[in-house]
Amino acid sequence: ACLYEAGQLLVVLNGWNEISAAGQAESREQLQQFLAGATKTRMLVATRTADDSLGIPSPKRVTVRGFDWEQQKSLIRLSVDGASAEALIARLRSDRKLRAVTRNPLVLGGVLSLHRRGRAIPDNPYDLLEAVVDAYEKEDGRAAALARPPLRDFHRSYLEAIVQAMNASGATLLSVADAHRTVHSVSQRLAAEGQLAQAPEPTDLVNELCNQHLLHRDDDVTLRFAHQRFQEFFGACHVLGRLQSAATSESERTALQTDILNLPFWEDAVELAATKLASDPTLTAQKLLLVDLAVPVDLAFAARLAGEMGLSHAEGTVWQKLCDVLKVLREHSAPEAQQYALESMAATRSCEFAHLLWPLLESDEQQVRLRGYRLGGGLTVHQLGPDAAKRMNSWSEERRTESVGELADRLENLSFIESLAQGDNSVPVRANAIQALHDWYLAGDAA
Repeated sequence: ACLYEAGQLLVVLNGWNEISAAGQAESREQLQQFLAGATKTRMLVATRTADDSLGIPSPKRVTVRGFDWEQQKSLIRLSVDGASAEALIARLRSDRKLRAVTRNPLVLGGVLSLHRRGRAIPDNPYDLLEAVVDAYEKEDGRAAALARPPLRDFHRSYLEAIVQAMNASGATLLSVADAHRTVHSVSQRLAAEGQLAQAPEPTDLVNELCNQHLLHRDDDVTLRFAHQRFQEFFGACHVLGRLQSAATSESERTALQTDILNLPFWEDAVELAATKLASDPTLTAQKLLLVDLAVPVDLAFAARLAGEMGLSHAEGTVWQKLCDVLKVLREHSAPEAQQYALESMAATRSCEFAHLLWPLLESDEQQVRLRGYRLGGGLTVHQLGPDAAKRMNSWSEERRTESVGELADRLENLSFIESLAQGDNSVPVRANAIQALHDWYLAGDAA
């Protein structure tokens, strides 16, 4: 209490984003009451989303980035011996996409596990998590436990249902009582479909999921996944299944919009599913359906999904529908609507809207230029059109140096940044490009 009153207490609040939407309002009120009691209280809040300051006076935001290339290589060499480590490092060095995904410590740990087992390593987040979970399920003894009663190999059905319940409440925790009701509902459905002779006891199901899978019991009251990324993975599995059903059912389409696309807590799972849709050409119909269903629900999210999955004119009516809505909104009289449309246009990663971006990037006002570069989560050189590099080469040295720092954060721009680092005539531009590549390569790798 003395430290609190003297302003010498540091309060660490870890995982604000894991509090349910309903719980956040009460938690914010309690936080305000706490802050009102001392004038110099120091707060550290860790959260995956930083949409507001939670009422903390004069907050400073710090972005925690993933492993850089040097750290990735160090962990690989600590975890795997000799030639095997160098083989994995060579794979990551030659595969930018995989190297970007493995900046996440959890994902890199999964890659190391797969590599030690001699298993193939996918380069997109969904397939990578699928491989990690699959390897976990097939470990000695676990596969047999998942196959026998009470789970009988329906563990993923139960886990997807638990994720549904968590996401519906906007939380990463689920009460044991709610988990019992959830798995009981699934087992009753399986029994009605003739896949089970009778529904197992809910208590047995939940206990076995905790004992044999990635579900953890924090205490006698709540359950959570071993990592939020696994919650997102099983959520993405559910999204893909729902898209398959929605392809032939109008009621399923409406339900998918209402139950998933309209709830912000599902966004991470939907985006993870989108990485699968983007990488699998056999799922083109589901990819188009996802964007089509998202347009009337959340236009900005639909545009972001279109960009992540690489939609273009080749996708025909779905792409045209999205573009038409964005163009109409861009002509709205309200400046807020115009800006919303521009952000969404940039998020599509399409060069169709390049003519709206160039005036911002070539403005004489630096703040206008910086806002332009950062539209839609950061621009790609590709979306500026086929002559973008040539056009930027005509800029002043100062403007070109500025552009390097603004474009370097996106993986899609690394080839462009590398070309500047290796052969640009300007020393400041080359120096800035080399510095921008630091997170991806060691100096020796970039040479």
